[in-house]
Amino acid sequence: NAPQAPGPSLTQATPTFDASSNAVVLYFNSTNGALLNNTYSYDIKDRFSLLDGSGNAILDASGRTINSSSLINNVTVDASSNRVSVSLSTYNLTSYAGQNLTLTYTDKTSANDTSGVIEFTSGADASGFSTTFSYPGQAPRFYSSQYDASANAVLLNFDSYTNSPLLNKSTNTNEL
Repeated sequence: NAPQAPGPSLTQATPTFDASSNAVVLYFNSTNGALLNNTYSYDIKDRFSLLDGSGNAILDASGRTINSSSLINNVTVDASSNRVSVSLSTYNLTSYAGQNLTLTYTDKTSANDTSGVIEFTSGADASGFSTTFSYPGQAPRFYSSQYDASANAVLLNFDSYTNSPLLNKSTNTNEL
């Protein structure tokens, strides 16, 4: 197993963040062919790590390190567009809304691996990389309402696990 030549790299310095799927979308160059569709999420999920913008571990509210396996839900390879999507856990990232995060990928070995890596039709593996993106967080989600007759008001309830708290800054009583 001779070491392989450097593999394909990202085509954009900053990845795209898709808020609808809460995923970091990575596009690769196509000089080494298309991505192989035989790469399964569970094979490459552990190749990824998520860090804060300074390269430190993501911490929970108590200051304990959260393992990347709890931060990354799954990884999807789309061979038709040379795209890899890394779906993130919104629950574990609540305090990181509006911050830069760093996503790293580590190639399994320096050899030409046939599984457990991002691979291209040419046989080349993607090289390890690190890229930073802005994590916008998730908007609070509505889950119920109730009428308060004593205040003649409708109360709207939102989930408490999202990372974008509602603001209470309106001076206009006709606005939320």
